[in-house]
Amino acid sequence: MKKICFSFLMLILLFLHIPSQQASGLDFDGRYTFYSTQKISDENCSVVKNGCVFEISCDAAYAKSLRMILDEVIGESVCFYGDENDFVNISRSLGNCVFYDVDGVMVAEGFSSRLGKTVEGKEGDVNFQTAFSEGIITVGTPVILGSF
Repeated sequence: MKKICFSFLMLILLFLHIPSQQASGLDFDGRYTFYSTQKISDENCSVVKNGCVFEISCDAAYAKSLRMILDEVIGESVCFYGDENDFVNISRSLGNCVFYDVDGVMVAEGFSSRLGKTVEGKEGDVNFQTAFSEGIITVGTPVILGSF
């Protein structure tokens, strides 16, 4: 019986020390949008159904709490004011990235070890995308799923 109890205790200790595999999300001060197949009702958010995905938007102050509630997140993005230098510095701080232009909008995409899911991009696996247009910076993971 002692061996069973000891084994059970060791299993619990091992379980508690396994690091979480969930990557951290974006961390900027702006308006967040989470793209999820999970519908929620929350007074701190606005929710729009777009096909089979719900676009759930909230301020930065509530984004961390919302991230913990949502189970079925396909992607997330955040928009905030900035200039071209901010855009370049933020893009480079996220990870290695490639810059290009899409109809006058500056875009960068790349890979960050701090973020989760990847998709296939122009230069291989991508898990973040940034865009800059008219004083607004948009950062999305794995890419910007809304407009920019």
